[in-house]
Amino acid sequence: ELLQPLGMLHSDFGAPDGPFAAHGEGWTIAGPPEPASRVPSASVVGLNTTVRDLAQLALAIVRRGRVSDQVQVALPRHVDSLWIGDPVAPGSRTRIGLGFAAEGQWPELRAWRDGLAPGFASTVRIAPADSLAVVVIANSSAEAASVARIADYALRLARTAHAGRALLGPTPSAFDDRRLVRPAATVPAPPPAALQPFLGFYENGQLELVVGEERGQPLLATNAGQQMRATLSGDTLRIADGGAFARETLVAERDATGRVTALMLGALRLARRALGPESGNQLKVAAVRPISELHAEAMAATPPSETGRDAKVELTELTRLDPSIKLEVRYATDNNLYGTPFYSQARAFLQRPAAEAVVRVHKQLAAYGLGVLIHDGYRPWYVTKMFWDGAGPNEKRFVADPAQGSKHNRGAAVDLALFDRTTGATVPMVSTYDETSARAYPDWPGGTARERWARELLRRLMEREGFAVYEYEWWHFDYTGWQHWPILNVPFEKLGPPAPDRP
Repeated sequence: ELLQPLGMLHSDFGAPDGPFAAHGEGWTIAGPPEPASRVPSASVVGLNTTVRDLAQLALAIVRRGRVSDQVQVALPRHVDSLWIGDPVAPGSRTRIGLGFAAEGQWPELRAWRDGLAPGFASTVRIAPADSLAVVVIANSSAEAASVARIADYALRLARTAHAGRALLGPTPSAFDDRRLVRPAATVPAPPPAALQPFLGFYENGQLELVVGEERGQPLLATNAGQQMRATLSGDTLRIADGGAFARETLVAERDATGRVTALMLGALRLARRALGPESGNQLKVAAVRPISELHAEAMAATPPSETGRDAKVELTELTRLDPSIKLEVRYATDNNLYGTPFYSQARAFLQRPAAEAVVRVHKQLAAYGLGVLIHDGYRPWYVTKMFWDGAGPNEKRFVADPAQGSKHNRGAAVDLALFDRTTGATVPMVSTYDETSARAYPDWPGGTARERWARELLRRLMEREGFAVYEYEWWHFDYTGWQHWPILNVPFEKLGPPAPDRP
């Protein structure tokens, strides 16, 4: 009666499993509703749904059952009762309730918590004069201000389109399906000097705490996924919010240089854990066998055979497409994981569609005064075999298995960072390149607002051009369709002369 007409084909009201079934009961700002307008619990308990199906339900209620100009759904009474009157305009029905938190432009339009979609939240923006409403559904952990900005932006677009005017402002691609908030054009300010010594990772064996920075203030995150804002005064961090940690204080212990080495939470001592090369230097790993021996064996070996790799092979040098792209090919130097060169030439190649996509990102970054800095692209298979054979048991998780080949071997993966077009300097990120700590994760919550901004800017632009970030390395991106290219083992020397003005 309800789900199928609304196109909610991946939802059902089956019996819930476990003790966590939702119970929905609508409340207005004035208090409990009259019994006639209660949401029947039989229709709420055990609703199994998806975000897309939930959006279908939201859309139908906002439209009062009008799925399209041609299709009108007679909403069952228990759905129709989700509407409440607008106290600003008695008798009108301009407000919805879907069983999850929703906010409108007026206090009277705030209602309905817990129910159809526990774990999700929404922000509603309503333009009564235009008969328009925008519902933004987001994970309940999403920052309220970010969701509100998205809702405001969507409402502006809807009103513009409704009036028959051309859409202005940011292009729709500024908001994609997953990375919703457009990066700010202005680079965030650096953290205050007093906060800098606190930034890092602290633990006591059970509790883990990351100290980062947001808008010049401390931003804390625990291993339970809880984020907390704090204020700093001298050696004391005072938590402003955070549930059980609200109004708690963290007192710093420092070494002779002033760097914070531990934080005291009452009698609980959280010691700083050194993550990666905190000085910014490259992490080193000692090869278990001589590099010359690994090279000889790898050159004599044969890559694994494959079938069905039918994409056209066209390795393209990035600097031939755009000479302003900057190279810092670490594996052509001794500044890499093994501390020895693996390439005889500092060059970067990708399959042509991927190379052209990187060039587009490089051009888009110019609006921010930035450009792409390439650390690695196509990697001959013999180099991957050297990495693997030279790694000890604890390091093999950091390198690709040559028996499977890597996306780098196919010319469909790139390692890159950002550089400042004015100074030529590398833009600092939350971690260094090729770091093997948790700081390298693309969603690591620590670091400064400026470092996270740069990391997110790179990621959003790359994903918009068809790349996907590797879940453990913010700098590694795989191009869509990588599996259609074969494993290649062609040395750089056989790919033609270097691009002009390049070594």
